[in-house]
Amino acid sequence: MIKPNPSSEQSMESMEVIQMETQNPWELKNHPVNQKIYGDKVDKELVADVKKRGVIEPIHVVDSKEHGGLVIVSGHRRNQSARIADLKTVPVIIRKDLKTPEDIEEALILSNRITRERTNEQKAHEFRQLLLIEKIRAEERSKAGETPALNKRRGRAEDIAAEGGGLGRDTAKKANRVVEEIESLEKKGHIQKAEKLRQTLNENVSEAHRQVSKPKPKAQKPGATFDWKKFNKLLGPLIRHVDKAAKFQGCVNSAVHYRFLDAMEEGILAYKDIQKGNNENF
Repeated sequence: MIKPNPSSEQSMESMEVIQMETQNPWELKNHPVNQKIYGDKVDKELVADVKKRGVIEPIHVVDSKEHGGLVIVSGHRRNQSARIADLKTVPVIIRKDLKTPEDIEEALILSNRITRERTNEQKAHEFRQLLLIEKIRAEERSKAGETPALNKRRGRAEDIAAEGGGLGRDTAKKANRVVEEIESLEKKGHIQKAEKLRQTLNENVSEAHRQVSKPKPKAQKPGATFDWKKFNKLLGPLIRHVDKAAKFQGCVNSAVHYRFLDAMEEGILAYKDIQKGNNENF
């Protein structure tokens, strides 16, 4: 029987909800949410330590029909290192207190808060996943007869998700908005822009959010419709002034004449812009 390490990231209040044994590390499945949020890479220092001492801290798993066997809740990097170190067995704790997929995903995220340093991007993904979990739970409570106001329920879910992700609510929402923009850029093939924005996000959430919140320039459509109302608003007063002066004096004085010519020149340039499909100034 393997004795639990007192420093285990999950307190073991009751032996009724856990089962301890050893397993082949290749029999343990990675949870897809872990890859989605953290995308674990090989930790060379951890691999070296596992080769020397083995896996000391038990790996937490659940027996999941959805994933077809034992799936890891906490200990993905330890298990990966054990595979690389060619260990035949690793200590595991089979958790029986996690009943639903939401329970499992929440436990996975919260354990990672304790065992690793996370980037702002990873915290934003945690917030998004925890918010989804809280929404599912809120829907289940609603079906069970609890009917709090929708806006209050949403606000509460955001608070819980932000707390679980280790960010304040407003900061978490800003970070999530930036992640959405990064995903959009990557989808469009703008990889360098996405990577630059990712770097800014991981350095400063507010600055990254400011960049994605800038108003985008309006797209200029070819063959744009000429706005005669705005055009007349520009030239109309001058034309009327010239006409009035001409009638009053019998001729057009030089000052008025030059103002009229300037306005006509501006009008011609505007017309050329319209021909090019650019009526941004009108």
